[in-house]
Amino acid sequence: MIELVVNGQKLHTQAETLIALLKEQGVIDKKYAVAVNESFVARAQYHDCQLSSGDRIELVTPMQGG
Repeated sequence: MIELVVNGQKLHTQAETLIALLKEQGVIDKKYAVAVNESFVARAQYHDCQLSSGDRIELVTPMQGG
């Protein structure tokens, strides 16, 4: 089990990849911009993005503005 910080909240998880974390959290089908340790991760890279204890994940909902 690893400890992550997701949107400022500590989270313990079995997920080893970003895609596994998003599935575990039930947000895989929602539109988010995702950053791991302050680096944007493209949707195509979710399967390859390995997570480590202490990683900081930010899930940001895109907003339209004007």
